Amino acid sequence: MLWYHEGHRKVDIAEMSGASRPTIDKWIDRYEIYGLGGLASETSPGGRRTIPGSIRGRILALTRLFEVNRGRVAARLPDVIAAV
Repeated sequence: MLWYHEGHRKVDIAEMSGASRPTIDKWIDRYEIYGLGGLASETSPGGRRTIPGSIRGRILALTRLFEVNRGRVAARLPDVIAAV
């Protein structure tokens, strides 16, 4: 909000902050309508789940078999084969 009130353009604010232009518009609109209280985080329920629970559970189980090592993803092949 400070950058906006200092006269910076929205596109510049987006670039400086790393946020998208629509996000900058949303936050400025909320601030103008509700003041500082409008900047409090709001939770969003997200979209409707499109993957059945049984499949989702298997996907989550498989992801737990993977390890991240120095930016690379590695899996223990026997564990993956057994899980499928």
